[in-house]
Amino acid sequence: MTWTGGDGPGSATLTATPDGTDEWLVSSLVGMQNGIAISLDPSYAGADDIIYQPTDTWFLDNAGIGFTDGTNDYDIFSNPNHTSNYFECNSAVDGACSTAAEGDSALKLTGLNIAPSTSAVPEPTTLPVALIALAIVTLRRRGALEP
Repeated sequence: MTWTGGDGPGSATLTATPDGTDEWLVSSLVGMQNGIAISLDPSYAGADDIIYQPTDTWFLDNAGIGFTDGTNDYDIFSNPNHTSNYFECNSAVDGACSTAAEGDSALKLTGLNIAPSTSAVPEPTTLPVALIALAIVTLRRRGALEP
């Protein structure tokens, strides 16, 4: 996830689990905002830490994703009733984090991108087979094992 505007810029790697529909529950968030390390904080502003993928796009709901830099708490969220859809609020300015109605303290994001990524997990037999092959080659070179 990357964003600009608001209190950003920032980027974070999210770990999320699908619920079987178009919702994914974020269980981990690790990244940086303005060069400061951030991590998941589901307690701020009623964040539900859910991302959605109903089609080819990812988006947030009004509860959003909560995170902390260890000093302040933040929430990035959507407001479908507003012309600029995504906002960020922080505990230093808005203790409760409102829903970005006109005139409140949430800041508009100028960009938000959530791009899926998968990490390849090697098959369990791949590493042991490679180690055995390496041992055989090494022993043959040392003359300890005949071909």
